[in-house]
Amino acid sequence: MTSLAPEVQNSLLQSPEVTHLRDLRRSTVLFLQNQPADSLFLLEEGLVKMTRMNEAGSRIILSIRGPGDLLGEEVLAEPPQGFYTEAEVLTNATVAQIPRETLRQAFAESDLALSLVNYILQRRNALAVKIELLCLNDVEHRVLHYLAELSSLVKPGEGVYQIPITQLELADLVGATRETTSTTLNQLERRGLIKLSRRMLIVPSPEKLQAVARERVKLDGDVRKLPEDLLSSNGNEQ
Repeated sequence: MTSLAPEVQNSLLQSPEVTHLRDLRRSTVLFLQNQPADSLFLLEEGLVKMTRMNEAGSRIILSIRGPGDLLGEEVLAEPPQGFYTEAEVLTNATVAQIPRETLRQAFAESDLALSLVNYILQRRNALAVKIELLCLNDVEHRVLHYLAELSSLVKPGEGVYQIPITQLELADLVGATRETTSTTLNQLERRGLIKLSRRMLIVPSPEKLQAVARERVKLDGDVRKLPEDLLSSNGNEQ
């Protein structure tokens, strides 16, 4: 996961023009897709999902942001443009809203621009990883990857990680149907890798999820190395 360095966060929050939005509850929308981008948001506490909808009304969660992340980087564009995604609060959150003009002034008075460029490059790399997962890995691997990653955004309680995400939201995040995601989660629960709860997924060990995901990639790679005639015969036997 990526987040701004504490000193960069402090630089962004120095201006009296910054507004702190506190005690935001789940389902609070910070901004809508295509809404004019007039502010940058710094997530101080909580989780926020970034969702994109196409013209047919289908949705995908591009990322879930945690403390120290920026929301609405489109505000940095010239000329001004709209937000590419919708930002919706997943857990109780505190968010700092930084007006566009305040950012422009901060850029003129410091080397803040370079830090933001580095952050945006990290976000781009995270999206490249998502594309790789969608194109090269199956649903189970994607679920394992994102549950392990999301565990790093929450504090462990009683030795487990409680991830405040529904099965539908996870399906949107991994790019799968709700039915396929639900089936995959039930299989993982039977193997003792996760626990299912209402509007919550519980991970006892993110490290174990990562290990299982790595082993799955290795097995998939071994299968691809088999001769085509052997693969075909295996398929016919099924």
